[in-house]
Amino acid sequence: MQNKFQGQIFTWTDSLQTPGLKTDSITLRCHQANGELSEIRGWNFQSISDHHKMKIATAIARILLGLIFVVFGSNIFLHFIPMPPPPPTLAGDFTKALFLSHYLHVVAVFQIVGGLLLLVGRFVPLGLVLLAPVIVNIDLVHLLLEPSGLPMAAVISILLVFLLWRYRDAFKGILSP
Repeated sequence: MQNKFQGQIFTWTDSLQTPGLKTDSITLRCHQANGELSEIRGWNFQSISDHHKMKIATAIARILLGLIFVVFGSNIFLHFIPMPPPPPTLAGDFTKALFLSHYLHVVAVFQIVGGLLLLVGRFVPLGLVLLAPVIVNIDLVHLLLEPSGLPMAAVISILLVFLLWRYRDAFKGILSP
C-alpha cells in the first residue's frame, strides 16, 4: 500500500498479510524527496485478537499490582522510601498504632508474599486471596480516615477486581453453593 504525502511516498508493510508469518509488527517506510529512506517499526495492535489483548492486559495488571505490593511491603522492613512522620490526625494515630504494635509488619509479610506470587505468575489466585483483605483495608482507611490517598487506592482496587475477574474460574469452588 502506498500513499503520497507532500512529496514523500509512504509504504506500509503489514506483516500479518503474509500467510504463515507469526509477527504482529507493522513497518512504515518513507521515501523522502531527497531520496533518503526512513523506516519506522511498531506494533499493529488492531491485528491482535481480543483474547491476546486480554492476556496482555492481565499480565500488565498482575505485574503492576505485584510490584506495588512487593516494593511497599518491603519498605516497611527496609525503609528505602522515606516516609514522613504521621500527621496529628486520627489517621496518624491509627498508623502510629499499627507501627508500634508491629501489626504493620504482619501486613507487610502478606503484601510481600502476595506480591511475589503475582510477579512469579504461579499461584496467582492465592496471591489475590492474600492481597484482597489488605486492599479492602487500604480502601477503608482512605475512605474513612485519609481521603487524599483515595485515587491510588481506587487504582489498586480496580487492578484487583480485574484480576479476580480474569481468574474467576479458580474461585468457583468458593463461590458455588
